[in-house]
Amino acid sequence: MRTYTTPAGDFFLILAAVSAVAVLLHLAFYLSPLRGDESKSKPSENLQAIVGAMFALSMAFLANATWATDDRAREAVNAEARSIRLMEIYAAPLDPALHEQLDGLLADYADAAAREWDDMVGGRASEEAEQELTEAYGFILGGVPAGGVTPLVQQRLLVTLDGLSAARQQRLSIAQESVRVWQWFLVVGLALILMVAIATEQAAAPAARLRALAIAVAAVTTMFFVVLTYQHPFSGSASLTPAPILEAAKALR
Repeated sequence: MRTYTTPAGDFFLILAAVSAVAVLLHLAFYLSPLRGDESKSKPSENLQAIVGAMFALSMAFLANATWATDDRAREAVNAEARSIRLMEIYAAPLDPALHEQLDGLLADYADAAAREWDDMVGGRASEEAEQELTEAYGFILGGVPAGGVTPLVQQRLLVTLDGLSAARQQRLSIAQESVRVWQWFLVVGLALILMVAIATEQAAAPAARLRALAIAVAAVTTMFFVVLTYQHPFSGSASLTPAPILEAAKALR
C-alpha cells in the first residue's frame, strides 16, 4: 500500500519551499546596491498587477478543475456503493441459495475493487475486479432465471449491475486525471515572477518588502496546497478510499 503524508505535512513543505524563495529574494535585494535607488523600483508596479492577476486567474482555474474532479470521483465511488445496495434490494425475491450466491459475488467484487485502488492510479485496472463483474453477469443471465425469478427482477438486476460497471469505469478514468506538468510550470513561473515583482517594487524599503513578501508567501502557499491536495482524487493526503464500497458490502456477509 502507498504511504501518504498528512495534509499538515504537505502544507508545511510547501510553506517551507515558498518561504525559502521569498527569503532569498529579500536578501538579494537587501544586499543589492539598488536597494537605495527608489527610481528603479517604479516600473515594476504595473508588472506586479498584471502578473498578480494572471496568477490569480490561473490558480482559480486549477482549483475549480481539481474540485470538480474530486466531486466526480466521489460520485463514482458512491454510485458503486449504491449499486451494490440496490442489487441487494432487488435480490429479495431470490430463493435463499441464489440470494447467498449473489451476495458472495458482490462481496468478492467489493474486495477486488478495494485491492485495485492503488494500482488504478498507475493506469492498471484489476483483472480480478473485472472477473468478478463477469461472474456476476453470468449468474444473473443464467443462474437467476433457473431459479424461477420473474423477468422483471432479472432486468432490474442487470440494469443495476450495468450501473455498477459504469461507475467503476468512471472511477478508473478519473484516476488518470491530474494537473498537467505544463500547468504546474505555468503557475510556479507566475508565482516566481510575482514575488520578484513585489520585491523589486519594494527594493528601497526592506521592512515593507518583507511584509509584502510574507503576504505573497501566504497566498501562494495556500493556493498551491489546495491544488496539490485535490489534484488527484485517489492519491495524496486527502485521497478518497474504497470505504463506501466496502461498507455497502458489509451487509452481504
